[in-house]
Amino acid sequence: MMESRASNQNPFAASKRGMALIELLVSIVMIGVGMTAIIRALDGCVRTSAVSLDRDIVRPLLEQTLHEHTFNSDKNDSGRFESPFERFEWRVARKPIEGTPLTEIKTTISWRHGQKRYSMEGSRLCLP
Repeated sequence: MMESRASNQNPFAASKRGMALIELLVSIVMIGVGMTAIIRALDGCVRTSAVSLDRDIVRPLLEQTLHEHTFNSDKNDSGRFESPFERFEWRVARKPIEGTPLTEIKTTISWRHGQKRYSMEGSRLCLP
């Protein structure tokens, strides 16, 4: 009773190999989608961190500019900081407060990071 080799082969073996290939391809696609999401999230974190660093740089520049124009100037003015802060621009606007002897001094520092433009403002009330 010798059976031929052909009759002992599992008819679903080729089908199982095909399923393994499909499972492998689906796994690769899922890993690719997951990696894309992770990379985008990391990119957003890096951008947020860079803008936060810019804001840390701008705070003392804002205070310095506001202080200088509170005591040393009585006009609206604008300009650009010197190196290494030349990418930051400043603008000072003075506006008298009606009915009081006070003047509002508003300082704005703006800069670009990539395609976006950011700004930070500070103001102070003072006697002229």
